[in-house]
Amino acid sequence: LTFALFYVKGECNRGASCPYRHEMPTTKRDDPMAKQNMKDRYNGVDDPVARKMLSRMSDRSQIREPADNTVSTVWVGGVDTAKISDGDLRDVFYHFGEIRGINLVPDKACAFVEFVTHESARNAVQKKHGNCKVK
Repeated sequence: LTFALFYVKGECNRGASCPYRHEMPTTKRDDPMAKQNMKDRYNGVDDPVARKMLSRMSDRSQIREPADNTVSTVWVGGVDTAKISDGDLRDVFYHFGEIRGINLVPDKACAFVEFVTHESARNAVQKKHGNCKVK
């Protein structure tokens, strides 16, 4: 959405020829994003944007186990396939259980490590989530 800032300030005199929307932005009165203060944001005090981003990240960092107990594949992100081989990934994950196969996806900079059992995959995710160093 793009609003004419001059209109919001009450100063737009283009009328119908103005390419922007001539309506006041609607916000909820209790929405903290509507009550932002530039000084507070700059100084990092009572910043609703930072609070929203941190809450979004805290939701992502939680491990959610799949409903299907037969899933035994672990996704590994941030894999530089020019430097990391499937042998390197085997060295990191072999002690969690027997590995059925490893599939490197260079275009997406990730890999899939498939274990024989669901328990092995779950243990690997619990131990390596957020702290997996390959090389």
